[in-house]
Amino acid sequence: AAARTLGRFGRLVAERRASNLLTVWVRFRLHMLRKKREREAANVIAATYRMIKARYCYSRLLFAVVKIQSSQRRKAAVKTVNKIRDPYGDMTFKELEQLYADEHDRLDKAVENKQFQIAAEIESNMVPLKEAIESKRPMTRTLLESMIAEVEKDIDDALARKAYTECAPLQQKLEELIQKRSGLPTISELEAAVKKAEQDIADAASRRDFAGAAMGQTALDDAKQRLEEAMIAEGLIADDDEHDKETSDDDESKKDENKKDDRFSSRAEIDAEISRLKKEMDDAISNKDFKKASSVQECLDEIEPMKELFPTMSELISQIEALKKEMDEAIKSKTFDKAGKLHDDIEDLEKKLTIEKEKQSEMSDTNNSTEDTNDESENNDKHCVTIDEEQKCF
Repeated sequence: AAARTLGRFGRLVAERRASNLLTVWVRFRLHMLRKKREREAANVIAATYRMIKARYCYSRLLFAVVKIQSSQRRKAAVKTVNKIRDPYGDMTFKELEQLYADEHDRLDKAVENKQFQIAAEIESNMVPLKEAIESKRPMTRTLLESMIAEVEKDIDDALARKAYTECAPLQQKLEELIQKRSGLPTISELEAAVKKAEQDIADAASRRDFAGAAMGQTALDDAKQRLEEAMIAEGLIADDDEHDKETSDDDESKKDENKKDDRFSSRAEIDAEISRLKKEMDDAISNKDFKKASSVQECLDEIEPMKELFPTMSELISQIEALKKEMDEAIKSKTFDKAGKLHDDIEDLEKKLTIEKEKQSEMSDTNNSTEDTNDESENNDKHCVTIDEEQKCF
C-alpha cells in the first residue's frame, strides 16, 4: 500500500511538472508568434511608407520631366512653324544679301546651261528672299527721307481729295519719322564729326595731352565706324568683313622686380661690390686661403646676374633715345595710347638715370676719399721706414 501511495504521488508530481512545462512553452510560443506578427507588420508599414515617399518623389520628377519635354516640344514646334512661315527670319541683312547673290549666280549658271526648270524654281524662290531683304534693310537717312517724302505725298493727295480723316494718322506718322532724323545723321554730318575729332586729337597732341588725345582717338574711331556703317548701308562702299584691324602687340616685357636684391639700387653699387669681391678673392688666393676664395667666388656668381636688372648709364641713355623716337612715330601715326605708355616708360627710365648718376657720383667720392686715406697711410709708412733707417745708421 505504501508503494502504491508513493507511486501515485510520484506520477502526480510528474504530471504537474509536465503540465506546467507545457503551459510555459505554449505561452512562450504564443508570445513569440505575436512578436513575429508585430515585426512583420512593422516591416510592411515601413516598406509601405518608403514606397509611398519614393512614389511621391517619382511622380513629382515625372511631372517635371513631362513639363520640360512638353516645353521643348512646344519651342521646337514654334521654331518649325516660324521657319515655315518665314524661312529667312533668323538671318541678318548681310546674310540675306549674300544668299541673294549666291542664288543670283545659280540662276545665271542655270540659264547658261539651259536648265530652265531649275532657273524657274530659283527665280520663284528669289521673290520672297527679295522681300525679306527689303524688310530687314537697315534704316538709313536716304531711306528715311524717301519715307518722309512718300508720307508727305500721301498727305497732299488726301488733302486734294478732301479726305481729312486720313490726314491725322498720316501727320502723326510724319512727325514720328521726322523725330528719327536726329538718330540718323547724313554722310556730310558724319564726315564733319570725323574732321572735328581729328582736329581735337591734333590740338591735344600739340599740348602733349596724351590722355585727352587717347579720348579723342576713341571718339574718332567711333565717328569713323558710324560713317563706315552709314556708307555701307547707303551702298556707297562695299562691306568687307575681313578688314584688317590694327593690333597693338607692342607690349614690352617688364623685368621681374622681385628678383632684385635689396642691397643694391644701381649698377654703380653692383660694379663696386664686384670690384671689392674680386680684390678680396685675389688677396685670399695670394694668402692661399682657398676656402675664403671659394666663398667669395660664390658671392660673385650670385651678384653677376644682377647686372641685367640694372643697365648702365649709356644703356639707359640709348633706351631713352630709342623710346623717344618710337613715341614721335606713335604721335605721327596718331596712336596716342601707345604714345602715352611710351611717355611713362621714358619718365621711369629718366628717374633710373638720375638715380644712377647720383650713385655714380657718390661711389666716385667714396673712392677718392679711400684713395686719399691709402696715400696718407703709405706716406706714414714710408716716413716710419726712413726714421728706422736713420736710427740704425746712428
